This record gives sequence, structure tokens and C-alpha cells, in this order.
Amino acid sequence: MPLPLRALAVSLIFGFTVLAGPAVADVLPPLDLSLLLLQRLAAQEKTGNAALSPYSVENILGMLEEGADWTTRKTLDQSLGIDGEAGFARYHEARKQSRLDLLGKHDEVRLDIADALWVSPELQVKPDFTTALTTAYDAKIATIDFGSEQALPEINGWVKAKTGGAIDGIIQELPRDTGFVLADALYFKAAWSVPFDPAETAATPFKPESGAPHPVASMKRKGDYAYWEGSFGQAVRLDYADPRFFMAVLLPSAKAPKMLIDRGLLTGLFNPEKFAHREGTLALPRFRLDTSFRLEKMLAENGFSQLFGNDSHFGQLSQNPFRIDAVIHRVAMVVEEHGTEASAATAVLSTRSLLGPPPFSMICDRPFFIVVGDTKTGAALFLAKIGDPAP
Repeated sequence: MPLPLRALAVSLIFGFTVLAGPAVADVLPPLDLSLLLLQRLAAQEKTGNAALSPYSVENILGMLEEGADWTTRKTLDQSLGIDGEAGFARYHEARKQSRLDLLGKHDEVRLDIADALWVSPELQVKPDFTTALTTAYDAKIATIDFGSEQALPEINGWVKAKTGGAIDGIIQELPRDTGFVLADALYFKAAWSVPFDPAETAATPFKPESGAPHPVASMKRKGDYAYWEGSFGQAVRLDYADPRFFMAVLLPSAKAPKMLIDRGLLTGLFNPEKFAHREGTLALPRFRLDTSFRLEKMLAENGFSQLFGNDSHFGQLSQNPFRIDAVIHRVAMVVEEHGTEASAATAVLSTRSLLGPPPFSMICDRPFFIVVGDTKTGAALFLAKIGDPAP
């Protein structure tokens, strides 16, 4: 049976009761932030592998912004591209419409988004915040004793259920002073529009950024592709069964194997005018990726210091002060002949012509990038760098 694409994202926020106080730094737009995070994450891994879900990251920031006081909210608004009260209303209406568009009927694709808020009985969450979550995010709201034996299994069970069982949990422990857990889960399942023939898959050498070349199982297919090339290298867009969704594969030029994907390139991958239909051959390694990272230090260094320690102000969420202490992001991916399986979890803890050009050949035998996106909303669901498909 063909393997479908499954992509999942889970974001969790944990709140710990603490004392609260300021520092507003320059912040980055969501895509720039995601690209920077990808760069930093890849640099700290020996394999050079890294992945994240920009959509989920922005979603969780949007929910947090609903509960922030003015100083913290101003920082988040700058990051999210929100300008004033009118901008706030437009932003959240756009996020709501984007969610509805993503959750619309897809005959060939399954896409689910789920949100939940678990609250300690001791944390007085304001009704306006829960109303905003239930109205804009259709969030589940529940009260829970974080010190009980049932708390961890309940939350991890929700994560497992909302990610089709691909992620069996993200939290290892819950401190007794946890005030709340705010969770976002994204589930995407589809198959390639044109699958790769498993008989064409063969071991080919791959040259990682560090270490000796080694053989990897590489899928291969000749055909008509949406193709783009330039000084940066080569890119193809692979459609899923519902062509609204795609995976873009970007292979940096051999002259610049350590090139970083930037905002212009990422935006170009979503622009069909950048691509021309062209015959060619694509060789793409099968790979399995499972990465887990701590993000709070990188976020704090790039304009989000107020989310952490005692500088966070979320008075619109609760009158009880609390802090966010850690951000954990986990992504697991499997790319094979019939499709892709991907899952992501984020935990924020708060204590593609005869007379045309010649056929191209795009052999991904060195580090490459992939993007899973939606053409209708422009959402970047997943973003990854594959430094070594078989570490």
C-alpha cells in the first residue's frame, strides 16, 4: 500500500506561577525567524539535519499574543507583523480564515488542526482569553490537577490522538507548579501525485557537509517537473494527490554547498511563476529524520526575551503572574517512494517542451532543503534541511 504523507505539528505552552518585570528587542517576521531557527538548529547538529513547522510556531505565538499585556504584546505584534488595534483584528481574522481554508474539504488529503488548553485549578484564566481560543482556534478547554498521575497521560494522550499516533507524547514530566498547558497540533496526510518507482531506488553516494561520502538509498524518476534553477542551485516542486499541496526540494549549487536558504528563496518556492515545466530527472534520497531541539535561547537572542524569565507579561491570560521557561520543538519525517510521513511537536514550558531547454538533472547527492506548503493560504507547514539522509 502506498505510503501517504503525514505531517504533524504540536505546540505546547506550559505556564508556571512566578513573580514578574522589561526588555524589548528588535524582532523578526515569522518566516525570517523560522529560517534563522533552521540555520541555528542545523549548525548545532553533527548531521546538519534540522526541521520545524513555521505554521505551528506562528500559530502558538498568535495564541500567546491573545493573552499578552501591552509590553509583551508589542514585541509579539512586531514579530507577527501586526500594527495597532486594527492590525490586531485583521491578523486574527486572517489567521481564522487561513485555518478554515486549511481545514476545508480535501478529497485526497487529510489535514487536521487541533488546539487545547489545560489549566490548573489554582490559575485564574480570564474568560476573554478562553473565549478567544474557543472562537478563533476551536480550542478544548479543561481544568486539570498537574500534580496528579492522570495529568501527563492525558496531555500526551491528546498529542498522540491528534497526531495519528506518530508522536506518542512530548512531555516527560510536569512540575507541580505548572499553571497551564496550551497545545496546538497539526496533522497532514497525503500521497505523491506521481509516485517514485521503488525498482528505480538504488544506493548512490551522498556527500554530507562533514565526514566522508557514503551510500544512501536514492529514489529516481524521469518526467515533467515544475523546475527552477539559478545561481542558488536547483529546485523542483512535487505535487501531492491534491495539487494544492506540494513539497519543494531545493538543492544548493555544488559551488556553494553550505548556502543557506533565505526569505527570497523560500518565497520563490511558493511562487509558481518562478518554475517552468521541464523534462528532467530527479534523484532524491529516502530519509528518516527525528530531531528534537531546545529553542528558548535562540528565541531570546532574537527579540523574544520577554517570553522568558520574569520579563513576560500575560495579564490578558491570567491575573496570576507566570513565566515561560523552555521551548522544545520536535520533528520526525519519512520520505519514501509513495509519499512522505512527517510529524512535528513544539513544547513551550512556562515555569515543476520539446523546443524548450534540455532536460535537467537534479541529483540530491549533497545537503538539500525541503518545504511542505499550501498554495492557497501560502502556509509553510514544514521546513527542513537534510544534511545527511542516513546518519
